[in-house]
Amino acid sequence: MSQTIDLNQVEPSTVSPNPNPKPYTNWGRILSTTNSGHVRYNGLQSELNMRARSGLTFQASHVWAKSLGNVGGDAPTTFNPEIIYGTPVANRLDLSANRGNMAATRRNRFLLSAAYDLPVGQNRKLFSHMNRFADLAFGGWSLSTASLWETGPYLTPVTSSSHDPGNLNLSYRGAVQRPDCVANGNVANSATGSMFNIGAFNPIPSGPVGNCGVGILEGPGTTAIAAGLSKTFHLTERMREVHRRYIEDDDPATHPVSTRNNGARGGSRTHMRKNPRRILSPQRLPFRHPGQGQN
Repeated sequence: MSQTIDLNQVEPSTVSPNPNPKPYTNWGRILSTTNSGHVRYNGLQSELNMRARSGLTFQASHVWAKSLGNVGGDAPTTFNPEIIYGTPVANRLDLSANRGNMAATRRNRFLLSAAYDLPVGQNRKLFSHMNRFADLAFGGWSLSTASLWETGPYLTPVTSSSHDPGNLNLSYRGAVQRPDCVANGNVANSATGSMFNIGAFNPIPSGPVGNCGVGILEGPGTTAIAAGLSKTFHLTERMREVHRRYIEDDDPATHPVSTRNNGARGGSRTHMRKNPRRILSPQRLPFRHPGQGQN
């Protein structure tokens, strides 16, 4: 796995200006992407299947995953490219400090796909002898769903790179600085509407890089539900219409979303996110040509 480092970084020092010489005196930054990163993934997947029993067919799966690594820099996100151009790690002499939860790997993920034939109508368990017109309106319907629940991505707190107690010239080198952690940052503050405890971070770190680990914060989870109601209408011997109605709701709960800026102490903003529901009503008209199978 790749890491982008600055080969001309000096060793950290509490003395300002830093008395340690640059490895290459006549050069500024020398960025190098090397195969010095590592990631370890562990996962457990469980699956339950049931096929066509009493009109119900479903597949449910759950994945528990844990991915630890030191790739992606000092504050990785799910959008990090394979090679992070222009953003070296703050301290190439201590890459182990960047080991933490990988942002793109959710800890828990549950997926459910199911279809259920409602037991009402002709050739079904209830009211099987209803007349044709009642069956057209109320009989032969089927429910279906494809739903996803997963925990949130792992986030990393950052502070201004102007806080540089190791005198590593972070601002000039384009590196990211993390704060010091003094408490649990995952505790939400209901008074301010923030998802995280801003008071858990000291923006001025005591060491070259703040002691807050990579991926110590867990962002909001995801809930995506799609439900469908469908019925087949036989128009002629060779033609039928399939009518479906879907209701999709991405994350039906309203979540406060808090974003910490790169300023000094406790800069944050909070907004409420509400994804709209969507109702879709597609129709399909399959037919069969004489002498051929049904399309």
